[in-house]
Amino acid sequence: MRRMIDLTAVCVVLAVATSAYAQQCTCGTAKVQNGWCADCKVGYVDAVKMKSRALFDALAGTEVKAEEIKCASCKKAHASDGYCPDCRVGFVGKKKYGSHVAYVLAKGERKDPAAITCDGCKKNAADHGWCDSCKVGMVGNVAFKDKKTYDEAVEARRTLTAAAESKCETCAVAMVTDGECKECKVAYKDGKKTKTDKP
Repeated sequence: MRRMIDLTAVCVVLAVATSAYAQQCTCGTAKVQNGWCADCKVGYVDAVKMKSRALFDALAGTEVKAEEIKCASCKKAHASDGYCPDCRVGFVGKKKYGSHVAYVLAKGERKDPAAITCDGCKKNAADHGWCDSCKVGMVGNVAFKDKKTYDEAVEARRTLTAAAESKCETCAVAMVTDGECKECKVAYKDGKKTKTDKP
């Protein structure tokens, strides 16, 4: 009888621990807010799931003050939510983004798909699409009111999706930053390979 009570107590403790563990997952919030779930070790940007923390960090914006900026073009971009092609950084809401992909996606407004009332916009949020009724383009869970920016965001998300699926973490980061993977000897421009050096 004592052994049976002990086993019951162990089962209750395990059930409580499992329940507490499950509650630590923040994927639901991360999907909507471009966050990282430490519990599941996955991140989301524009509802695109990624396992690479390096890729996630490469897309994050950082607060920057105007007086900290040396480049004249960057100073102008910082004041106008613009992009500096020389430094390959963009600014949105006084945050600096280290790639054109991250900059373009940051220009939209994140939405909780569950809170979208328009059927067309809700359908578009599953991937992407433009709603003529609302004059809003959805790219994942991000809304764009400007058609040109929406078109750029569609391409940016395509690049991001391909990067998230890359088997090489360095290539993934290079794809979204127009960088180079020295290990694979591949450089990227707009998410596509631009050269391959033979060893």
